[in-house]
Amino acid sequence: MEQQNNREVAPTSIIKLPAKHATVAHNVLSTAHMNLLYKRTPKTHVHEKPGKGGGRFKYVTGAYVKSQLNRLFGFDWSFTVKEFTVKGNQCIVFGHLEGNIRDQDGNIKATLIREQFGRADIKVPRADKTKALDFGNDLKAATTDALKKCASDMGIARDIYAADEYRELNFFDADDQQAIEKEKKAEKYDDKITEIDTQLGDLEELPTKKEDEAKA
Repeated sequence: MEQQNNREVAPTSIIKLPAKHATVAHNVLSTAHMNLLYKRTPKTHVHEKPGKGGGRFKYVTGAYVKSQLNRLFGFDWSFTVKEFTVKGNQCIVFGHLEGNIRDQDGNIKATLIREQFGRADIKVPRADKTKALDFGNDLKAATTDALKKCASDMGIARDIYAADEYRELNFFDADDQQAIEKEKKAEKYDDKITEIDTQLGDLEELPTKKEDEAKA
């Protein structure tokens, strides 16, 4: 138990880290919420496309982001375009994302808000580059970009958009010691299995290496 202003406050959840645990107190998000935000994005939802400066970068679709927002807020969220403008060959959208966190009785205990800009190139036909091919579609793309940026600021797909800072975490209820001990045992078994798999992989490579040496 922790004390605040002479009042006992129980930690709400425990973060499972390699070799150690930490507590998170006074969090408006539940353990289920935290696990949703800190889990790795399934590979089936990760896509790649070429970047303007060369190379390729990963992204998730707007549909995936909306599905995660539905899970996070129980469909109790909204997104608003506060303003948009055209600058050069791009349309720029300023978006506002708002989602409610409710307690077990359905009462709102917190409202999460994020605001971000999104952009999209304005596509033009080859025959006449003075007019937009479909400005409405470009505006929709910029709106989706703003939504995804707001959602990523909340933690959705953080392993894609903040890969350098990302670390996958597992959260448990503070009083769920049985689950914590089970996870510790599972981690030990996983480490042992990984070690055995590595040794077996090395053994499987040995004949190939010997054959290569014989050919040489």
